[in-house]
Amino acid sequence: MHAQVFTSADRARRELAVAEYIAQQLGVPNDRAFEQPAVLTIRAEKATITQAQVLSIKHELSLQSAQGQPRWVVVFDAQTLGRESANAMLKLLEEPPEMTNFLLTAPSVAQLLPTIRSRVAVVPVLGKEMHLSADSSARIAASEILAGNAPVGLGIISQWHTQKKLAELQVELMNILHDQSEYVTLDWLRQFQMYLGGVPNRRLLLETLVIFRLQARASA
Repeated sequence: MHAQVFTSADRARRELAVAEYIAQQLGVPNDRAFEQPAVLTIRAEKATITQAQVLSIKHELSLQSAQGQPRWVVVFDAQTLGRESANAMLKLLEEPPEMTNFLLTAPSVAQLLPTIRSRVAVVPVLGKEMHLSADSSARIAASEILAGNAPVGLGIISQWHTQKKLAELQVELMNILHDQSEYVTLDWLRQFQMYLGGVPNRRLLLETLVIFRLQARASA
C-alpha cells in the first residue's frame, strides 16, 4: 500500500520509526532521513496542518519528476489535519503522484478522520522493535479492531478463527493498548483472561472486548 500511518502514544518513537524506515530504504543514516531530496515533510503550524501546506506539497510534487525513483511525503501528527486539509490530503492519497509514498504519524489511528483512516495501512510502533514487514497482518487487524466500530471488529475476529491466530491477535491488541496508554482496557483484558482460566475462549474474550469498547464510547 502506498500510504501508511505509524502509530504510537510517544511522538519521538513514531517519528524515529519513520526515520528508520526511510533510512533503510535509501541506505542513509537515521538522522539524515528527512533531509533527503526524495523526502518531503509536513508539520503542523500552530497545532494544525493547513490546507495550504498540503496544496504546497502537491505543487512541489508536480514540479519534480520521480525519474523512476520512489519519493516519500511524511505527514507528522496527521491527527491535526482539519476538514479542508484532510480533503486535500485525501485527493493525494486517492490519486498519488508517480512513485510517491505517504507516511503519516499519529498517536492512534482512531484519531484520524475516517476518510483518511480508510486509505492507510496501520503500522503500530511497539516498543523498540520495528514491525514493517508484510507479516504485520495481526498488528493491522488489531489496530482496525480498536479503531473501528463493533461490526468491523466482530467481522475481523470471525476471520481469525483458529486458536493460534486468535492468540496472535490478542497479543497485538494488548501491545497496542499498552503503547497507547489505554491501561483501563488493558487491565480489563488481563483480568478477563485470568477469569477464563486454563482453557481460554479467546474468541469470546475478543468479542467481549469489542462490545466493551463500544459501550464505553457510547457512555463517554
